[in-house]
Formats: sequence, structure tokens, C-alpha cells
Amino acid sequence: MPIFEREGEPSISYYASGNLDDTTIIFLHGLTSGKGAWPESVNFFKEKGYGVIAPDLRGHGGSESKDGEYKLSDYSDDIKDLADYLGVKNPIIVGHSWSGSIGLSYANDNPVSGLVIFSPMYNFDNFPGRKYLEPLLNRFTKTPPLLTVSNMRKLSGIFSKESKVGKAHRIYGRSGLRGRSGTAELLKALRASNNVKYEQYAKDTPIGLIYGSEENGLIKEHIKHIQDNYDDVKTYEIPGGHHVQKEHPKKFNGALYDFIREIKYQS
Repeated sequence: MPIFEREGEPSISYYASGNLDDTTIIFLHGLTSGKGAWPESVNFFKEKGYGVIAPDLRGHGGSESKDGEYKLSDYSDDIKDLADYLGVKNPIIVGHSWSGSIGLSYANDNPVSGLVIFSPMYNFDNFPGRKYLEPLLNRFTKTPPLLTVSNMRKLSGIFSKESKVGKAHRIYGRSGLRGRSGTAELLKALRASNNVKYEQYAKDTPIGLIYGSEENGLIKEHIKHIQDNYDDVKTYEIPGGHHVQKEHPKKFNGALYDFIREIKYQS
């Protein structure tokens, strides 16, 4: 996979294909995942004539990390620098889970054609949904565990019911974070998204909201937060858990395609 290198900032590993001179979709994976989270989607939209980009976020997969704490804008600036490098203007951003926050940050600071927030999970301080994640975060902070498949299976149970039906091993088996350094990157990412006033972000951006019907507490809190704070959100509920792009790719791609066609028609 190609590497985008910059002086003084982490290099970013990415996949890019299709017509990047036309409407381009940037797929942002969730925490502990990587650019390989979108196999069906990148092929579907490439065949439809769109440009597709799927990066590894900093500290994940083939992308480098950086010493010190991160700001949320560090992640979105990485994506903007990559888009500029590839000559992409006004992309459609698709942010899965925690990367919904990166999508909001990107759309708040840069022109986009649209933003899709997919099974959102972001602010962990001063947020009702924190109660679902607090025990795990406390354990991570006191004794950082290895990011093993077993631990990721426990984490997946916070998001949806999929861990109860044995899907966590398949979903998390190739984590974008590994070992204790991976745990450090996870905590840095979580801290970067704390205390951000997301309801003030990207108010003039066309927003789509996609989520699985089996999402549990924390994700449901964030879904409600988006619906309560943004007007005219196009919402799609798909049967499944936190990774419906893998569980039901045809339905996920259909929902995303519908949203993209709608915003292109409106423009």
C-alpha cells in the first residue's frame, strides 16, 4: 500500500482507487481497526465511478504514531493533507464509530460534499454514555492490557450485541492496534475526543446517519445526540451490530449510495 510522507508529521498508509478527479469518498475506520475495514464498500463505489480513499489513521495499521498527546484536529488534518496530496476537493467523508468525530472535525474546518456518521461514538467526558465505557477505561488506565482478540471481544460488547453471537473474533481479529503501544494509542485517541462541543460542528453540512439495529447503550446515546442536535439528518437503520458494512454490505452500500445520490441531486 502507498505511504503518504510528510516532514514532522506521521506518515499515513492508505488505499486509493477510482476516479479521484470526480466525487470521492474518504472512508475513516473506527478505533483499533484499519483501512481494510471497507472491502465491499470501496469496490462497490469504485465500480460506480467514484473515487475511494481508505487511510489508516495515525497510530493504526501501517501509519506512524507521534509522541505526546493528540488533538482531534490532528486526525482530521492528516486526512486533509492526504486529500490535498491526492488532489481531492470537497470529498464525502464516511466516519465509522469514533471516526464520526474526525468526520465532524474535518467538515467543520474544510469544504465537503457531505458527511456520513456511521454508528457514532465520540465524547467520553460529560456525556451520559460514558457509564458504559467507564469500567473498561479505568481498567485500561490502571493496568493497560494487551489489545488481544479476547480483550477486543469484551470491548465489542459495549457497542452492540455482536460479541454475544461470536462475531468479535472475525471483526477484531486483525486489529489496527497491537500490544501495549496499541493501548497507548487507543487512550490518546479517546482523550483527543473528550470535551469537544460536537453539536456546534459542521452545521451547514449535509449529514447522513447510518447505524445497526443491534447497537447497545453507548452508541444509542450518540445516535440520539446527533438526531437531537442536527436538523434534516438522513437516517438509515440497518439490521445488525456495530459493523454492518461487513455484516450486511449490500444494505450498507445501498444506504450510503442513496444518501450520496440525494445530496448530489440537491446540489
